[in-house]
Amino acid sequence: MITMMIGIVIGAITILIILTVTGRMNYATELESQLSAVVENILCNVKIKQLYNVADNQEFTADVTEQIAKELDAQTGIVMRIMGADKEKGLFSVGVDRTFMHPNGKTGTVKCSRTVLADKLQIVEIQKYYVQFYKDADNSECYKKYCVTEGDTISAPAVPEYKDREFAGWQDDKGYEADFSQPVEQNRNYYAVWK
Repeated sequence: MITMMIGIVIGAITILIILTVTGRMNYATELESQLSAVVENILCNVKIKQLYNVADNQEFTADVTEQIAKELDAQTGIVMRIMGADKEKGLFSVGVDRTFMHPNGKTGTVKCSRTVLADKLQIVEIQKYYVQFYKDADNSECYKKYCVTEGDTISAPAVPEYKDREFAGWQDDKGYEADFSQPVEQNRNYYAVWK
């Protein structure tokens, strides 16, 4: 009986330790991934896109700090430490401490810091193209239409059906057999070939 009670107590302690360690790792990972993305996105908006004019370093620091606080999704306390800010260079360095409750009721803290230089960030415009499939070159009615990111490949759609005809494949505007292994780099039209 005593052995069983000791086993239960040891098991409960082990489970609490595992939950505590796992919870701390989860909070730390979440904070690190969020902080990087949030700071880069905010600096991109403030410095690169220049959606509005920032008067001085204090306004720059206040704006970035306010936006970071809004963007970090946390149910628990967050303390930010501004370690450096330079409006002209687009430099911002921040440390964040996040407190949370362990399963055992004690308070835990994870810390993360991130420094971003806006000049190293780039705005990448993603180009999209339309790939359209027609049952017949003479038919203006589109069978399938896809919006594809530049550089992606696309698979052929489901085989269309045509009364009393057998599907033989797809061809492009110039009459060449469709090669779906090639990346999409422009708008494309494909037409069904029938036997």
